[in-house]
Amino acid sequence: MFNKTTRNVAALLFAFGTALTGFTPLKGDDTVQNPPAPAGIKIDGSLSEWGGLVTKYDEATRLYYAVSNDSQNLYLAVRSESKQDLAKIALSGITLSVNTDGKKKEGASATFPIISRQRSQGSNADSILKQRITSAKEIRIRGFKQLPDGGISVANDYGIIAAASLNDNRHFIYELAIPLKHLDLTAADPRPIAIQIKYNRANPAPAQSFSTGMGGYGRWRSAPSRNEPEGFWIKRTLRDK
Repeated sequence: MFNKTTRNVAALLFAFGTALTGFTPLKGDDTVQNPPAPAGIKIDGSLSEWGGLVTKYDEATRLYYAVSNDSQNLYLAVRSESKQDLAKIALSGITLSVNTDGKKKEGASATFPIISRQRSQGSNADSILKQRITSAKEIRIRGFKQLPDGGISVANDYGIIAAASLNDNRHFIYELAIPLKHLDLTAADPRPIAIQIKYNRANPAPAQSFSTGMGGYGRWRSAPSRNEPEGFWIKRTLRDK
């Protein structure tokens, strides 16, 4: 049992350590400012221009992620190194949802990739999954005030850009850009926004199944009765550049 003197000393040591390292532990509802978007950013399914920025980690979803913005767009980059989650992430898509009121409530959202259910050719698990990811040509949007809900082409006129890939290390890579204007935001807007990053545990098409049979992914089938999302919330303010 700590006495008052011991607690005071511990508090002073914690404060001193924080001052030296510049690190302050964040609570779940703390709001932090976005880091600046990487220079020359391209939404191409590669994290090369992100450098060491994709380091935030969520234990529940096993996703590494980074959220940033510039004067025009909000960006999301994700990397999954989990072989057990690879099929369900790639086949159900990753959804970014933005609530501009700062509430943990679904707002405008974009989901990618939307995978075709046509049979893929090939006997190697990696090649099959790469083929399915590469063939994804649709982004699903919902809740944007000025845009219709539904599927849009990756080559759309709205400026919503998404790309995904399976890299040489068998990591799933995902990038997304959403113009701030479609969120009724500007980079100078001081309001905290709530951002949810999620994917579905089950296949959006319950009658379908996906089995690699190779490559360490094992067998994955859609749940017939439930389609539960795996996700988390963060709170951010935009960076005015």
